[in-house]
Amino acid sequence: MGSQQRIDKNHAYLAASLVGYALELKAENILVPDRGSREMVQARQVAMYLSHVGLEMSLSRVAPSNVTARRSRTLATRLKKCATKRSSMPGSRLWKQA
Repeated sequence: MGSQQRIDKNHAYLAASLVGYALELKAENILVPDRGSREMVQARQVAMYLSHVGLEMSLSRVAPSNVTARRSRTLATRLKKCATKRSSMPGSRLWKQA
C-alpha cells in the first residue's frame, strides 16, 4: 500500500469515527462495503462528505472502488444534498455540537 493510500485510509477512518461518535455507531460498521441499514448508508454518506469537504480529498479517492469516475459528479451532488437536508432537520444542532 502506497503512502497516499495509507493517508486516504486514515482520513476515511477519521471521518467514519467522527460520524460514528456523533451517531453512537462503530466506525468499522460504517466502513463495511455492504450497503447495510439506512442508518449506515446515511452515516457513510456523511463520512464521505466530511472526507471530501473537510479533508479535501477528491471524490475519486473518497468514493468506493465500485463507483466509477463518470458517476463521481452524481455522487458529489448527492452528498451535498444529503448534507444540506440533514442540516435543516430537527436535531441537527446536536450533530453540529458533537
